[in-house]
Amino acid sequence: MTSANRVPDDQDEPALLRDQFRQLLRYRALLAAGVVIGLFGGGFLALSGEDTYTATGEVLVRSAISDPFAAGASADKGINIGSERQTAVSDTVGTLAAATLLKAGDDVTARDLLAGIQVTNPPNTLTLRFAYTGATPEQARARAEALANAYLTHRKARTEDSIKNMSAGYRAQLGPLEEKRDLLEKQIGAGADNDVTSARANIIVSISELSRKISELKALDTTPGYLNKKPVAPTSPTGPGLPLLLGLGGVVGLALGLLLSWVRLVFDPAVRSTRELVRSLGGPLLGTLPRERAATGTVLAIGRGGSRLAEEYRAVAFRLAYDPEFAERRRLLVTSPRGDNQEAAAAAANLAAAFAEMGRDVLLVEADLRTPSLARALGSAAHEVRPPRWAAEEGDGSWPTGARANVDVPGSGAFALVPGTTVDNVPRALTSTPVGRIVAEADRSGSVVIVLAPPVLSYADAVALLDRVEGVMIVCDPREVHRSDLERIREIIGASGGSVLGALLHPGRRRLGPVRRPASARRRT
Repeated sequence: MTSANRVPDDQDEPALLRDQFRQLLRYRALLAAGVVIGLFGGGFLALSGEDTYTATGEVLVRSAISDPFAAGASADKGINIGSERQTAVSDTVGTLAAATLLKAGDDVTARDLLAGIQVTNPPNTLTLRFAYTGATPEQARARAEALANAYLTHRKARTEDSIKNMSAGYRAQLGPLEEKRDLLEKQIGAGADNDVTSARANIIVSISELSRKISELKALDTTPGYLNKKPVAPTSPTGPGLPLLLGLGGVVGLALGLLLSWVRLVFDPAVRSTRELVRSLGGPLLGTLPRERAATGTVLAIGRGGSRLAEEYRAVAFRLAYDPEFAERRRLLVTSPRGDNQEAAAAAANLAAAFAEMGRDVLLVEADLRTPSLARALGSAAHEVRPPRWAAEEGDGSWPTGARANVDVPGSGAFALVPGTTVDNVPRALTSTPVGRIVAEADRSGSVVIVLAPPVLSYADAVALLDRVEGVMIVCDPREVHRSDLERIREIIGASGGSVLGALLHPGRRRLGPVRRPASARRRT
């Protein structure tokens, strides 16, 4: 039956992504906690933070030019806009703006003033955008305007200082030339030759050139720029509002929840998917039982009309009936990994009923001799009958040669039950000759023997029965069983000479027997 259940290809990336996403959704509590934390954080930032206001002004930077109306004149000659942006946030500009604000009654240091300014340059422009963030609208407007004007003042002063320095340098060159010119003029008056006259003419040309440069420097337009956009007081606070912060908080919280779920998934020892269960157990998945509340006082779902649980048990029985390995021996050992054996007992009883419905002679043996409860759980459906003749002749009345029961399945037939009883020596009872003779009844044509054993990892009872009942079905809850448990079960069964026919998954713990409801619930019903 190993080829009946196809394991999806590991290279199927969409299937793997869907599987991982479904695994993350198993931890809905962590996802919800992450979203709640994100929303709380966003709301806290929105409500606890102080409102801030941002005022913006724009300054067009220009260089000094002699004739701005001349053809080909360029206002960006010699301007490095990156350096100008650094100058706008320098300590010199901050000190000038702080002095201006102090005169207006705003006592602020240059460092605190520059902490709230942000100067940017729009691409492909000579514009500096001054954006100041303050506690009040008027404060933001006044400080943004003071910083922009301080930058223009500082740039104008820097340009004028450059002109003064250059003019002083030209005058320093002009003084010696004028003295030499006067000396040559005296020599010409005394009857000098042509060489003196020529030298005097050259000096006069140099003096004229320096005088022209000094005049051009004095005629330069030193306007540093224009305040194109004057800062105005903002009417609303800056920054994201409450709806936007809540949305961002929700997104961040969801990401946090996914991260927590992923960490939990990585360190979760439980089986994370059906593919992993099949790989760890080494057997196919026979079926998954739906969650259904019992409507009668018996554990049997077979014979109950309109039951999805009964249909799933029938499907599992048909899969086993047409499995070559099971059809050869017609023996089935039903057990669970750990804990109680209630779900395994319910599965064994319903599979026996399903095989009886198919017309098989079914014998259900309860080999759980430590906590036997199957006969009590079946209730009135089980009727005690006399044991077979060989049991009365060879047995001493103890298990399994003691009393037998006939279990009636409404509309489906009946199957025989060997109920379990407490014994002094469980291993001796399980390995006795009568047990082998009872299991050998499956050799008859049309017969099926189902043995219910205690949890395989809790007791060695199931291992003691594997030499007589080779086919094993594991009944487990995928949310509680661990991967290491399934791998250990596979190793134990393989080493004992048995084989795993498959796994049957149940949705969780439910009672094996009558469900007692409160009187108020019965009255409402």
